Amino acid sequence: MQVHHTQAVIMADTIRFRTEDDQIMAMATDIAFAQMSQIGTMSGFLQLWDLDPTGEEPAMAWMGHPTTGLMPGMATDEELDQLSTLPVAEAEVLFLQLMNRHHYAGVEMAQEGINLGDQEDVAQLAEGMIRVQDAEIEVMNILLSERGADPITHDDVELQPDHEYEG
Repeated sequence: MQVHHTQAVIMADTIRFRTEDDQIMAMATDIAFAQMSQIGTMSGFLQLWDLDPTGEEPAMAWMGHPTTGLMPGMATDEELDQLSTLPVAEAEVLFLQLMNRHHYAGVEMAQEGINLGDQEDVAQLAEGMIRVQDAEIEVMNILLSERGADPITHDDVELQPDHEYEG
C-alpha cells in the first residue's frame, strides 16, 4: 500500500503546484497530506512488527492475486507525465480521473486488509482510509461534472487484466 500511497502523493503534488483552482488545490493538498501521514503510520507498523517494508512476496500477493505489473488503480508513466505537460485545465480533469481510479482501488485494498487482517490498529487505519477516500471520490466526481467531464464510477475502474474485482 505504501507504493500506492506514494503515487497518490506524486499526483497530488504535481497538480497542486500547477493549478490556480482553489478547489483542486485544496483537494490535492488534503490528499497529499493524508497519504503521507498514512505512509508514516504503515511504516511504523512494519517497524513495530520488525517486518521488511519491501516484503518477499510479489506485489498484491496478500490479496490473493499477485501481479508483476502495476498495482490496481495505478497511473502509468505516460499518465503521470501528462499531469505535468497537458494544459492546466486538462491536467486538472486528468488528475480527478486518475485519483478517482486510484481511490477506488485503494478502497478495495483497504477493505481486503480489514477482511484478511487480525490487527485492530490496521483495521482502524483501513476503515479511516475507506471513509476518507469514499468522500473524496464523491467530491472529485462533483468537480469532474462541474468541468464538463463524466464522473468516474466503480464500473469505470479497469483493473489490470490479471485482476478480478469483486467489490
